[in-house]
Amino acid sequence: METSAASRGDTDGARVRDAELQRLGGTPRLRAGFLTDNGNVIVDVLGLRIDEPQKLEQRIDGIAGVVTNGLFARRGADVLLLGTSAGVRESRRV
Repeated sequence: METSAASRGDTDGARVRDAELQRLGGTPRLRAGFLTDNGNVIVDVLGLRIDEPQKLEQRIDGIAGVVTNGLFARRGADVLLLGTSAGVRESRRV
């Protein structure tokens, strides 16, 4: 997930963000040495159980400092590229 620069490192914003992600069952890890094109940090969250992806996406987006997350549950993909032993299989939304 992308979080604002104010949520970087060992700040109050980062501690609040991390506590919220831990309450959801995850283990947040700052992606070291990486900033987005907007200057924001990336936080990887390990161990999250995703039983209800749309609800989880909404809860994560509601955490102060979170810019966006990578679940994309509320907006499905238009194209699926699936790597198989026979090559890449493409499937498009109709």
